[in-house]
Formats: sequence, C-alpha cells, structure tokens
Amino acid sequence: MPKDAQAKQHRDNQVIELRGRSLLVNQLFAAGIEVAIPMRDRGIDLVAYIDRDARSYVSRPIQLRAFRKEGIKLDRKHAAFPGLILALVCFIDDPKRTAIYALPYREAVQVIDERGLLKWNKRQSYYRGLFGRDLLAMFDQRFRMTNKRWQQLIQNGRHTTVQRETERKIQC
Repeated sequence: MPKDAQAKQHRDNQVIELRGRSLLVNQLFAAGIEVAIPMRDRGIDLVAYIDRDARSYVSRPIQLRAFRKEGIKLDRKHAAFPGLILALVCFIDDPKRTAIYALPYREAVQVIDERGLLKWNKRQSYYRGLFGRDLLAMFDQRFRMTNKRWQQLIQNGRHTTVQRETERKIQC
C-alpha cells in the first residue's frame, strides 16, 4: 500500500474512533455516568465513574472499539486491567443501526471462546474479527447498552442488579 494511502487509512481509523468515542460518551452522560478521558493512551480509552455523594464512588476503565459495520478486537494486554469494560460501537456510519455493546473484557473473551471463534494472531497478542450476523448473535440484547445497563455495569462490574456482598457492607 502506498504511503499516501496508508496515511489516509490511518486518519480514517482515527476519525472512526473519535466518532465512536463521542457516541459512547453521550450515551454514558445520558445514563447519568461521568467520564474522564486519559491524556495518554496506555490501554484505557475512558474512565466511567459514578460519584453521587462522598460515600459512594465507583469507576471502571473502558476500552473502546469503533467500527463502520460490526466487529471486535481483543488485545491480550488489556487482560491486565482489573474491571476493564470492552465497549463496541457498531454501524457507526448508519444512525438507524448504530449500536453500543459493552461487557467486561474477560467475559468478551469467554463469550467468543465458547463459540469456537477465538483465534489469536501469530504472536498471540490480539484477536480481531468481523462477524456480521455471528457478532450480533454473540453480543445479543444482553450486551446492547441502555441507561439502566450502563448503571449496572459501572456499579457492579457486570450486567446484573445484584450487588456484591462487600459493596453492601461498604454502603451500610
């Protein structure tokens, strides 16, 4: 690929990521969740947090992946971040189909592996796939984000309304 084409492709990918970040941040704000954007990219794209009062504060790091259609990219370096949420912004060019899916990174690896689709690259460092209907079936409505699901995922680190026992003790 000529250098000009590579530079254009890189810029296009940056624009896709910026658009995806804007959509994700807007959805988090709509859910009543605050957002911080790290100054440097060291594996975390956003930090989502809820700080209703001085006694309750919870935050989760988010790794964002944005796609013109649907897709997923996992990088093994992200497994080192406790509580990391993988957010997928799909169909970014089609406002009628745009969807945001999110789940804990470790759960994303498990969901893909259970379907026999997890095949790491030669260096075993990352996995990337564009699945079409397979992706939509894999990341079904359980992971399509709503305000309530964002609240649950940020507060509990998973898609559930059940609080961890330790969190209940801290809040009392």
